[in-house]
Amino acid sequence: MKRVKRGTPSVQLLSGLEICSLRQLQRDYPVSPYIFQSSRRGPLAHDMIADIVERAGEKASLPFPVHTHMLRHGTGYYLANRGIDT
Repeated sequence: MKRVKRGTPSVQLLSGLEICSLRQLQRDYPVSPYIFQSSRRGPLAHDMIADIVERAGEKASLPFPVHTHMLRHGTGYYLANRGIDT
């Protein structure tokens, strides 16, 4: 994967539950190669994902604007608080 801002590449491991969930999705939807897909059955565009996350923040009545990069930071804090090296 190409990184922006000359970031350091990293690999995030999946838990057993996450792997099982992904396998179940693959069994439930064997025709699609994508976990999240557009109405045209293709991959979601970056701006569509950003819009979904932004709208979720609004629906949650958060007092600040939400953007996709917050998911990365939130995951980082979650892992760090559990002593998992990122």
